[in-house]
Amino acid sequence: MVHPAYGICLLEAKKAQEKGAAFVPSQCTRAQRFFLEAVGRHGGQAFVLVLGPSMWAMHEVRDQVVPLTRMDFDSYGEPY
Repeated sequence: MVHPAYGICLLEAKKAQEKGAAFVPSQCTRAQRFFLEAVGRHGGQAFVLVLGPSMWAMHEVRDQVVPLTRMDFDSYGEPY
């Protein structure tokens, strides 16, 4: 999305993993990681939306796509 008030915003949605970290970067393709990181690094807003069975969490990308731990997902995730 490109919007005058918000600038460039990119969002990628991924399903939460059942075990281990809720999200790991390998769930994204190289191209998806490239664009998320480029937008985040150059002043835009980039997020990975992690969707679980009963809750969701927005995980911000700044310089690089990083894992979202299960503990972080559980603590700041929002119920549907």
